[in-house]
Amino acid sequence: MVEFGRELAEKRGLAVEFIQADATATGLPDRSFDLVHARTLLLNVQNPQQIVAEMVRIAKPGGVVAVQEPDAAAWSCDPPHPGFDILREAIVSGYRRTGKDFNIGRRIARLLRDAGLHDVRVRATARVTRSGEYYQTFLLAIAGLVREVIVEAGDLTADEFDSYAAALRAHLEAPHTITCQPIMWQAWGRARGSTVTA
Repeated sequence: MVEFGRELAEKRGLAVEFIQADATATGLPDRSFDLVHARTLLLNVQNPQQIVAEMVRIAKPGGVVAVQEPDAAAWSCDPPHPGFDILREAIVSGYRRTGKDFNIGRRIARLLRDAGLHDVRVRATARVTRSGEYYQTFLLAIAGLVREVIVEAGDLTADEFDSYAAALRAHLEAPHTITCQPIMWQAWGRARGSTVTA
């Protein structure tokens, strides 16, 4: 991903420095950035509070820390399909079983406040898709990523998983099937401290 970013920046003539580091200890200087942003990072870690604390540490006084994370509450399809509900619940359960939280979006504003940010604001949006659109089969992509966790936990056998996935793929490709993707929560706040220097 970092290499892709470098190639894209070079192609567009952008002067961008890419750094690969531990998100809990970036090694970047304190209070250095006007904007610190993360998207779909916190759902994939067991220590979101530590990452938010690091984001706050590197934000300038008055700088903005912004986070975007999902929540599966509205993740659905119409017409309904049992495979969709079963795989969605298996994904959420699989994340929970590994100490992660697929539904972290609903609590990101609190994480920012708890980390000391002020003027925290929040917004939530959802995307609706139909057959042929990129995100229409997003649930199947995520389920595939956590398939091993789901099967090892005994939520579904490998054959059950594959059967539900195949039936659901056909359903999602039907012309009148629509999906509502996970709600994407956005929260942002300002780092404390004066921006005035003596």
